Amino acid sequence: MKCIEMGENKFMQKKALLALLLVLTMILSGCSLIVKDEAVDAARVVIRVGDDTYTKAQVQAQIQNQVNYMTALYSRYGLSFDSTNADVMSSLTDNVLNSLVERSVLLAKAKELGLDQLTDEEKTKIEENTASQLDSLRQSAATEFSLDLETQLDEINAKLDEIGYTEEVVRKSVTESLLITKAEDYAVKDVTVTEDEIVADFNSKVEAAKTSYESDLSAYGKAVLNGTTVYYRPAGYRNVKQILIKYSDEDSALVSNIQTALDNVITEQNNAANVMAKLGGFDIAGLCGVFLGGALEGVPVLADGFISCVAALCAVRFCPAAAKAVFASHCSTEPAAKLVLDALNKKALITAGLHLGEGTGAVAAIPLWDMALAVYDGCYSFEEGGIEAYTPQGGEGC
Repeated sequence: MKCIEMGENKFMQKKALLALLLVLTMILSGCSLIVKDEAVDAARVVIRVGDDTYTKAQVQAQIQNQVNYMTALYSRYGLSFDSTNADVMSSLTDNVLNSLVERSVLLAKAKELGLDQLTDEEKTKIEENTASQLDSLRQSAATEFSLDLETQLDEINAKLDEIGYTEEVVRKSVTESLLITKAEDYAVKDVTVTEDEIVADFNSKVEAAKTSYESDLSAYGKAVLNGTTVYYRPAGYRNVKQILIKYSDEDSALVSNIQTALDNVITEQNNAANVMAKLGGFDIAGLCGVFLGGALEGVPVLADGFISCVAALCAVRFCPAAAKAVFASHCSTEPAAKLVLDALNKKALITAGLHLGEGTGAVAAIPLWDMALAVYDGCYSFEEGGIEAYTPQGGEGC
């Protein structure tokens, strides 16, 4: 009897071990038996500070906003922000998370201290700042979406609503910024600092910067680029903010003519022909015709990089119906590539950081289209596979 019990115990142990191995295999191989609900995952709370919460989607949006800002900032200096670098993204993510937590803590403290009880003067200031920010947002949207600020205000407001910049959201942001400022002012209202303490703190920052920059000169360049206060400048380096060059009379006249031409283009930005005639080359004009022809003949046209997407946008401005013929192959690393795709309301099939030129993105996308079409062209029907077609079984809701 004892032998039988020992045998059963070993058998159960083996079954438990096999079950454990199966679970581990499923986890490590990303078993498809467990399907993640993207909507539920996006709504999952990942930061909680008191009653204030941030979902995964909100945090990811903040991280993407910071990536977009850094990309634009670096591009101004002819540099590329490497969002594929794990260390860079880890640091950026930490900064975003710390910023969100700090903001929530300060807002909670402001409410705890009763600083959210606003005076009439503060309420008036909030409304003024809200109106000012909305005006700035409308001007930016008018430029980005090629809309006239005076005659197409409703369309501009609708665009802002789509991307989350409603009047309510802007007012909430302005109000929270005021509360944070009041909380910070409250925290230091009784703090006094002597001149000796100021000098000592400044000297310590100088020494820390000196140690950092002399061991890694690139740290100095990054500090300047990121707008960090620079307390020490390595020998031989200068921070040049402006280089002023005096134009000759001939050059001044040329600059004036160019500026006038650009102003005229801006006033006629809804007229694709004028824009293309003043700013586009023959290549863009020809490609524009290809997209228009594709729409006319019912032939899909695969856009490659930034230039062909600009041509596609010109075609859509000429004839909005041409959008049905435009298919985006990939989103290149050109700073404006995503802006053009957004204007076209197109999602790229491939996002792989390509910037090779020569139509490589479109060529890479064609096999993917072929595979997708093969499913429709070559897949057998229910009847061919001996499978009965689905029929409603009745019941509530059927």
